[in-house]
Amino acid sequence: MKAWGLLTGSILIGAFSNIARAQDFYGYSLSDSLTLTEISLRREQLNEFPEDLLHFKNLESLDLRNNKLDSIPNSISKLSKLKKILLSRNTFNHFPEALKTLQQLEHVDLWDNSITDLNFGLETFPNLKYIDISGILLQPDIHDALTTRFKTIEFNSSPPCDCMYLKKKE
Repeated sequence: MKAWGLLTGSILIGAFSNIARAQDFYGYSLSDSLTLTEISLRREQLNEFPEDLLHFKNLESLDLRNNKLDSIPNSISKLSKLKKILLSRNTFNHFPEALKTLQQLEHVDLWDNSITDLNFGLETFPNLKYIDISGILLQPDIHDALTTRFKTIEFNSSPPCDCMYLKKKE
């Protein structure tokens, strides 16, 4: 059972800090006992990752779609139960390396970002069942390598692009 179900809205962002730092009558941190498993901060115009999210230790699903994020802090590793992260339509130019610390991830959505360096495989995410990189333009050789790497899971991607501006400058 979820404490609040799905938390949404910018009004709650400021409240995270107070809730997460609160203690119960016996002095235990409420963030350790919260049963909240899903948080959605979709379309909140976030420019940076809200660090207060890290207090929600039971978080399994995090929706940060349609924001202005270009990085994820290494401290996201504190979300040890996170299984699903939705990062589509942000401003990532590089794969968020911090995600590699979350080996329990099952679902990664990076759709419609400008990422070109997707140098990881199932060894990085041994529990991965779904990855979406649709909308990311990849050269044919990179696209083929990823398709081979992720052939045992649900892998969504756009067709390869032999675009001139994707070719490395020599």
